[in-house]
Amino acid sequence: MRRARRVVLALVATMVPLALAEIAVRTWFADGLSSPQPQREATLQMLERVDRGALRFRGRANARFTLAGIEYQHDALGLRTPPIAAEKPAGVVRLLCLGDSTTYGLGVAETDCWPRRLEAELNTRPPRGQRVEVVNAGVPAFNTADALALFEDIVDRVDPDAVLLGWFANDLERLGFHLLDDGTLFPDPLPVPDALRPILLHSAVYCKLALSTRLRMERDGSYVLGKGENLTVPGQSIAAFARTMRERKLPFAIIEIPTLEGGGAKPLELSIGDHPYREFSEWLEATAANNAVPRLRLLDAIVGEPPPLLWVSMQDHHPNAAACQRFGPAIAEFVRKHALLERD
Repeated sequence: MRRARRVVLALVATMVPLALAEIAVRTWFADGLSSPQPQREATLQMLERVDRGALRFRGRANARFTLAGIEYQHDALGLRTPPIAAEKPAGVVRLLCLGDSTTYGLGVAETDCWPRRLEAELNTRPPRGQRVEVVNAGVPAFNTADALALFEDIVDRVDPDAVLLGWFANDLERLGFHLLDDGTLFPDPLPVPDALRPILLHSAVYCKLALSTRLRMERDGSYVLGKGENLTVPGQSIAAFARTMRERKLPFAIIEIPTLEGGGAKPLELSIGDHPYREFSEWLEATAANNAVPRLRLLDAIVGEPPPLLWVSMQDHHPNAAACQRFGPAIAEFVRKHALLERD
């Protein structure tokens, strides 16, 4: 009995301070722990927490909602794509497109996003007379590791014949995001076991420590996009992606979605030589080559265009319908050139 009493007292002595700390942080020190309410509400309509293996979140299954006048609809897998037959019909080849919000088509109608434009282009000259189905598996806030985790989760259901990864410059953000219960997308730099992280992220004290650590890393220069581990970890993710595709004998390529900003000399004109994140594009070119992965730089398809004509809005530089219309033919030609859908 005395031993049991000591255990109970020890638990009380531990839990009471932690509970008080939780209350204090949630009441007085919660600054920075939550995104603005409209953003959180939109995120919860769009995404759902999973925490299944390496998959942290995905598109919300069977979601239907409207944001800024654009309608969004997801299938049972949480994908923004037309319904996928349980068994692939005869005479159909499937191209699976993975990526982030630039693949998902944030800010444009589903019929205008680049995977749908690509499907239309490919079916003007289908491979071996087969009909092409392009499955849009882009998910806002994903990075390369997230896309690979989603691939592993849905590959058997989708049964693709080839895979494209839509890559954007912020994929060099190595931490990625975790989806908190209130809809906040939260990066966590703390070195804790992945199995414990979903539990710890329910704690405001833990999240405050993670936030403070991230801010300190940014202040002291140990966390810079495109430097150090922000190159090493994404490089490892691309290598893992390529290795997985080889093991599954699936043709695979990377589609580099451009940052729709002009350069310093001509801020209202897109250029190859004078362009933000040019060094990241060069890094991706080398990394793709080292892993024997074909890569398409979509910036070539829109060089010389005024960036504002390709933005969703002045506040949102996601590719709009006009940009996606230019991307479709460029990607279709790339797919044909590399015979990605021509395997036996």
